[in-house]
Amino acid sequence: MTSLKQLVRETIREEVIKPVRTEFKLMIVDSLALRLLSATFRMSEIIDLGITVVEDLHKGRKPLTDFHGIYLCAPTSENVEHIRKDFEDSPTYGTIHVFFLDVLPDSVFSKLATPSISKVMKTLKELSMLFVPLESQVFSLDDEFGFYDAYSRNSRQDKTTHIAAVLGSLCATLEDSPIVRYPSSSDKIATLAAAVQQRLDFLRGLNPKMKTKQRRSQIILLDRPFDLYSPLVHELTYQAAAYDLLSIEKDTYSYKYEDSKGRQQTRQTFLAEEDDLWRRFRHEHISRVFRDVSKSLQEFASKKQQLTSSAGSAKDTKDIKEIMKQIPQHQEQMAKYSLHLDLASNINKAFNLKVEKATMAEQNMVMGETPEGMKVRDFIDQISSVILSDIGEDNKLRLLMLCVIAKQGLKSSELQQLLDKTGIPEPRHPCVTNLESLGVPVVVTKTNKTKPVKRPEREIEFNLSRWTPLLKDIAEDAIKGKLDLKSFPCTRDAPALAEDDDDGEAVTSARKGGWAKKRNKEKESADKKVIDRDRPNLILFVQGCISFNEMRAAYEVAKAYPDWDVYIGSQTVATPVKFINMVGSLSKPPPEKTLVRPATGSDGLAFVTGNSRTDMGQAASPVGEEFL
Repeated sequence: MTSLKQLVRETIREEVIKPVRTEFKLMIVDSLALRLLSATFRMSEIIDLGITVVEDLHKGRKPLTDFHGIYLCAPTSENVEHIRKDFEDSPTYGTIHVFFLDVLPDSVFSKLATPSISKVMKTLKELSMLFVPLESQVFSLDDEFGFYDAYSRNSRQDKTTHIAAVLGSLCATLEDSPIVRYPSSSDKIATLAAAVQQRLDFLRGLNPKMKTKQRRSQIILLDRPFDLYSPLVHELTYQAAAYDLLSIEKDTYSYKYEDSKGRQQTRQTFLAEEDDLWRRFRHEHISRVFRDVSKSLQEFASKKQQLTSSAGSAKDTKDIKEIMKQIPQHQEQMAKYSLHLDLASNINKAFNLKVEKATMAEQNMVMGETPEGMKVRDFIDQISSVILSDIGEDNKLRLLMLCVIAKQGLKSSELQQLLDKTGIPEPRHPCVTNLESLGVPVVVTKTNKTKPVKRPEREIEFNLSRWTPLLKDIAEDAIKGKLDLKSFPCTRDAPALAEDDDDGEAVTSARKGGWAKKRNKEKESADKKVIDRDRPNLILFVQGCISFNEMRAAYEVAKAYPDWDVYIGSQTVATPVKFINMVGSLSKPPPEKTLVRPATGSDGLAFVTGNSRTDMGQAASPVGEEFL
């Protein structure tokens, strides 16, 4: 499997940083570039590559004329204007290398052609990295307002072109030219699909590496209303349950552990796939995780005891040194086990009897039947006793929203009675009524008859985990060639796309002149180790947001079909509570949007180690590190 995080990491390291061969170099980045750095590097790794400091493009900076400045930013007029200002009166840096995260528009390119900049510019290069790799197979558009802009009637933003540019950059990074497919039921997604196809055609003319694979890759664009159950139900796998049931902010979890001297310590850590235990257990059912982590810890403790015994019986200095080398790694691994035992234990505590009853009601509604196979005829009866208990406001809203979706609307009196009895305050009623904006009838005069969607039968291991995201069905059918062309047409004729296209000669841009450096053969060979050019890609994009259970489903499909690389992404990743609040916000006026996240400190940016879903513009207390 080709890892998105590894691809971005290799590109930044091999094409941006390493070619600048000087002892004195620093980086100047915008918020998107900082997110990319934070997602793929630790601060110590950036320093090891010779970067002295990382600075904010949008803040005033002290002149460092002995340094080479490496600019990494999106190709916007605002960013180019900031670069221009660095050299208006006197140069801020002695030599500069400018790397844009996407193709630079001609209108913006002309603003760089000034005598003051041309004197110091050694490199000008266009990359394809507008997406943020959250995990090896998950990407984000890093747009917290994307859901609102896509579905609120009050939104004045049309981000079709931007989304197409981001998805195009993802395909360019994967060096692929996939078939573009979309649901025929959504005119909005059909428009997006046309824009994505147009962007791919444009990028393919600039990038000769974007070739058609022998087995055609596919990018499938989906509208969030295609599955409104998945973002709301309780998902009982480790990662999803942790984010749903515990207070995890910005991917940071606080836990207690015992140090080497037996003292209780508190630590904050990022939940990221760099942790081998997190990567191993994140998609496992919570009923297994605590047991398996405990078993693994016992095995590890046994090895540690053997190591300690070996240290006591070591015969010479060489043996002792070899044993001592292993001790720090053992301590680090012990801390990881402490983290996951604590995390799994707290999930089990949070999943109390009340939450269990709510989960069972959810599963009965979304499946349309009980675990015993009895058809659910009264959806209100499924939730009535649960929502009157003390399960919390958010859980009550989840059940109400799922009931409205499953029943395809309630009578006005029924809805009002449920809202009154649950005690949900009026300001949060839009979380239910705004489902109208997602195509769900909320208030109806007569009961709608819902036709169950025919789905593949799956083995059910846990009664509280019967629901499978619809996205998994679509992904499997696409890989098997069974995804209906009428329901999911292509932007181009399917028979023509089934055959290999003639790539022809690539059209290259001559405007870079002598500023752009060519990549040498060493860099190209390094890239070949990262990308598997034989396997086709399946890219799943959901407009608005994706849920953790959909992420898990994508990984499962990739595991089941190892001949394919499967990726999933959206504007953001939403927990159920976040999704509820996003739906509730759809009727509000357009939010104030901060284009550039504020930096921490006067001369540097907060550089946070860990997962890029963290807000990189804010320092993350002890776990955050800062370039000064």
